[in-house]
Amino acid sequence: EKPHRHSRARRRRLAAALGAMKILALHGNGQNGQVFSTRLHSLVKRLKSACPGVTVVFPDAPLELPKRAGDALAMRTWWNDDDKTKRFHGWDTSLNSLRTLWKTHGPFVGVIGFSQGAAVAFLLALLGERADREAVANGAEFDVATTETENTENENDVFCSLDFFVLCAGYVPAPSPVRATGVRPIPGQRIGEGTSPSRSCFVVAGEKDEAVPLRDANKSAAWFAETRIFNHPGAHEFPNKKEFVDALVWFVEKRISCLTTQLTLGDTTHDSPRSELVSEEIEVCCSIFDSEMTPLSRNAFAFTLPGVALVLRGNTNCDNFHSNPSVVLELPAGYPETCGPNIRAKRGITGLPPEIAAFCRQGLDKAVSCATRDLLGEPCLFVAVNETREFLERKVAEYISENKNVSHDEERANSDAVDDANTDDVSIVVENDAETTDTWWEDEYDDDDDEELVSSASETAARRDLKKENADTGTYPESPTERESNSGGGRWDYVLGLVGKPSAGKSTFFNSAVAVGATDFKQARVAAFPFTTIEPNIALALAPVPCACRTFHQWRGTCAAAHGRVTSVTGETAEKKNGCQNRLVPVTIKDVAGLVPGAHRGKGRGNAFLNDLCNADVLIHVVDVSGRSDREGVDHSGGGGDDAGDAFGDAALDASGDDVNTSPDPSRDPVADIAWVRHELHRWIFGNVRAKWHTVRRRPSHLRDLFTGYHCPPTVADAALKRCGIDVDSINGRGSTKDSGSGVDAENVFLTWSKQNAHDLVAHFLRIRFPILLALNKSDLPMSKQHVERVKARWPGETAVVISAKDDSQSVRNAVAAAVALKPPTAGFVVDNLETGTVASGFEAKSGGITESNRAFETKSGGTTDGSLRHCILLKPSSTVGDFFNETRRSKLCPQGELVRCETVAPDGTRRVVRKNTLVATTSGVVRFFVNRKVKWQGKK
Repeated sequence: EKPHRHSRARRRRLAAALGAMKILALHGNGQNGQVFSTRLHSLVKRLKSACPGVTVVFPDAPLELPKRAGDALAMRTWWNDDDKTKRFHGWDTSLNSLRTLWKTHGPFVGVIGFSQGAAVAFLLALLGERADREAVANGAEFDVATTETENTENENDVFCSLDFFVLCAGYVPAPSPVRATGVRPIPGQRIGEGTSPSRSCFVVAGEKDEAVPLRDANKSAAWFAETRIFNHPGAHEFPNKKEFVDALVWFVEKRISCLTTQLTLGDTTHDSPRSELVSEEIEVCCSIFDSEMTPLSRNAFAFTLPGVALVLRGNTNCDNFHSNPSVVLELPAGYPETCGPNIRAKRGITGLPPEIAAFCRQGLDKAVSCATRDLLGEPCLFVAVNETREFLERKVAEYISENKNVSHDEERANSDAVDDANTDDVSIVVENDAETTDTWWEDEYDDDDDEELVSSASETAARRDLKKENADTGTYPESPTERESNSGGGRWDYVLGLVGKPSAGKSTFFNSAVAVGATDFKQARVAAFPFTTIEPNIALALAPVPCACRTFHQWRGTCAAAHGRVTSVTGETAEKKNGCQNRLVPVTIKDVAGLVPGAHRGKGRGNAFLNDLCNADVLIHVVDVSGRSDREGVDHSGGGGDDAGDAFGDAALDASGDDVNTSPDPSRDPVADIAWVRHELHRWIFGNVRAKWHTVRRRPSHLRDLFTGYHCPPTVADAALKRCGIDVDSINGRGSTKDSGSGVDAENVFLTWSKQNAHDLVAHFLRIRFPILLALNKSDLPMSKQHVERVKARWPGETAVVISAKDDSQSVRNAVAAAVALKPPTAGFVVDNLETGTVASGFEAKSGGITESNRAFETKSGGTTDGSLRHCILLKPSSTVGDFFNETRRSKLCPQGELVRCETVAPDGTRRVVRKNTLVATTSGVVRFFVNRKVKWQGKK
């Protein structure tokens, strides 16, 4: 009997579903999509890791169940069976909703179902199978020679895209045969029997399941031609043990891989059967080439290049070459009648160093085309393989004759076998010209020699920040639109680090900032001598941040920020200076020991001081703008009056108060202070990079790891590399292999990097990871005004705030606000009423030691309310709604239970439902969480 083949609808929809890589997840009775997604969180994470590009969609069933006592939201079901005379009541509604889902969010390549959701998945398998078979019976079978329009599809053809089914604690809707409306079994045949590609099933059953006993759950396996059964010792649940997750991920990965092979790589529309002539040719080639020919797919084959390997190994400079190079040839649609074999466009040549492969690829396609163009109509794969081998042998020999050394890339290609612990004893990199190579990372480090390089790098990075048209979308490179590229979300325990030379006023700034936020704290010691602070002083302060009432005008009069509000902060426009628009939130402020020149080499507190800054998000550089103290923190006022001992030494002032002497003392010049403090931070980071540079040259992907010790995700290093013109994707094994700036192979670009290039990278990283606010302190002293103007003129791109930490607490608060604005967090506001923005009584956040203000507002009915937008949680830019909920629950701002729904509201009052994986930054920040009491799903199916 001729085997059954799929319909054109199945073929087309399978190809589309495989391209979309979407899997449908159907919850059980008494659940919803949000609950089910929470239960499958670890599985989905593993699936996305094993199968990049996979998306799992969790819809809600269209039918609503009565709300249980204590629940905030009614749960869902796919049908009701309470009335014994009306089995599958509501199935028509569910089926129509699924058809609509296919059109709006599909197509789907597979289904994961639990309990009743597994029964729905079983019915979808029947619908797709029957639609496929009926299409074939009606003459809609795919035939490459047929040009007639395909027969009109029926409404169930959308389910033809389904290839695999995961049925956990599922059951066959009874009585048998299936009676669900619109679903009929296939007489005498199982699902997937005789079809290509065949549908497959993964059945999961619990040995202690009382709702769907093990025997009933396994019955569905008999309906499929290909099935795999996994029995676990649990009850009515979706297991999350590693053994089960591994088995399920393997099943899905295998199905997707099989589909990819069967649908032909690179051409998902060509499925014509091979001619007898082509089949015979492939069979003959397999016999001739034997192990040198490897089928990769239906129309793609890899051929090894033993001649090329011999040419490389025979060269004295390639003695260590051990790879087995190969080339991939494909048989395109129309072969051999209209075209011959061609070389695969991407990774057509493998096993060769990148620059050799690129050199050999030049002219290869043309050579193969010329060799086979006179053979159209006849199989010519054998001719194409021989021509390819001869061409590549010539090209490799030509490359070797033109290049003295080609072994360094081969060594690096095989360097994964070398243990990192032994890298110091292994010579990995062989330079093209060892005599002229600048091995700067091995030379003894000299601060004086590098001063010009550091200054140049700092200037380059500063100019890059000033180019607004080329600037990043935000100060911090963790873009809220790229969730998978950053370090995750959650609460942002914001830290401000105070830096500066001794006696600049850091401790005074610390005391002033903390006094504003708390009444019970240990003051930092203040004295007029160097190194007053030895160990870091750490405390909470209150920072002004924008409040949601800036856009929610209806809540401005009732906004009751837990820690209070401020009227305005420096730098805000007039229309934003409103008391209801800036709220105070707790942040951590850290006062570290004074920085002195040479700290990166151990002077003063040295690296101990610098390491104290690693967890700071923003640095506040407290600058003695009076010019009285030198770099060591020694006060040169000399008791000679307010104008004695400034940075201009004995300079006199003219009648207008301007200085006559324009050559200030460099050791006390505030402008110079800003430069050398930044340079100390730069050299601290550069020293760590320089020490590991030999590893970076061998393995470029390790460069990102050098920066993770500064409490930042690898994406921060990526942002710095992009500013240097490096294609980050190629270094990390993705995308193009070219340096976006020079066209050089990105894997080799670090081999030619000079010390200046490395300094540029560090300067960019420093500005991204540690934004610095200039707090120009002691502004009330003589000469301070002139120094302020000089600082702003010399550093126009830096954010600077004029302060007097000793006498003006408002200026300190302005500085704190400006510092937080350099790397703004995402603000999340939890509410229980989206109309009033209020939280139900009984839920109070942990204050963290800072007293919360209590403010009640009268309502129209004469009662009182706690006010709108009371609680605000600072979140990382990449935080999702799920992260926000976890932090809300930890702060005891919502009931303990299971999250079943999330809603947000726009300033115009429009509400919308959001998923847990929705980024908070894409919402207004005002979210309501619906929490139901957590129950065991050990009841009705």
